[in-house]
Amino acid sequence: MDLYFVLESLSRLQRPGEAAFIVSATLAEDVRLTPFRKILIESASQVQCYTLPAGVFGNEAEVQSYLLIARFRRMRGSATVTVGRLVGEDFVVAEERTISAEAAIARLDLGYHKFLDLNNTLKSKSGTRTLGELGAQIVRGSRSHLQFVELNIPHFHTSDFPREGGRVRFDNAGISDFQLACTGDILVPRVGTRCLDRHALVTDGQRPYTEAVYRLRLPTAQAKRVSAWIGSDAGTEWRRSAAKGACAKHLTVSALMQMPVPAR
Repeated sequence: MDLYFVLESLSRLQRPGEAAFIVSATLAEDVRLTPFRKILIESASQVQCYTLPAGVFGNEAEVQSYLLIARFRRMRGSATVTVGRLVGEDFVVAEERTISAEAAIARLDLGYHKFLDLNNTLKSKSGTRTLGELGAQIVRGSRSHLQFVELNIPHFHTSDFPREGGRVRFDNAGISDFQLACTGDILVPRVGTRCLDRHALVTDGQRPYTEAVYRLRLPTAQAKRVSAWIGSDAGTEWRRSAAKGACAKHLTVSALMQMPVPAR
């Protein structure tokens, strides 16, 4: 519907002219709409795409949306493209950068291009290996938080991640019918915009964990080092940036397996 509305509006726009739209994340991010972004950039003289605050539609809903502005001259020509981020009730420009037409056709969101920069910087460091290369096993939890509550089984959920410290201890009353987080395992949130920056290293015991949590199991020699990296500023920023979703942000197993871990 967003695409139809934008295309119909632009077809009626007189040149020279300009148009501005509030659009969903799909138009800026979805690979299936690469042809739309290509046509827009090749026909406009200037394109600006700004990430809007997550709560722009009220505190009851957190949605990823964008302000898309397109300006046209009488003659066609490849556009100058700016991506950025707006903050606050007054929609102040907090960040912006000019990107190439090729980069804009791929994605029109600033967060994606910042993530590429961060990822490439980390990968360029000597000795960097991905979680997959380090032999990590990543497993999602067995049941939802509500199901564990109904079963009256103690469990670990996203709300249990410590705000500081990143270490948790459990008793040894684990139930073998469920996936268990055990000593040496690293726990990270799978979903939840407000908690994606948290993590925990299990220092003792075992406990079932919910499907909103991933268990990372690594060779013993790697666990503490990887846990410290995941909780570092750069590791936290990487996880936030790698998360997907227009509403509740979530991390995929494939994305986490590609997480670069520097040697030091």
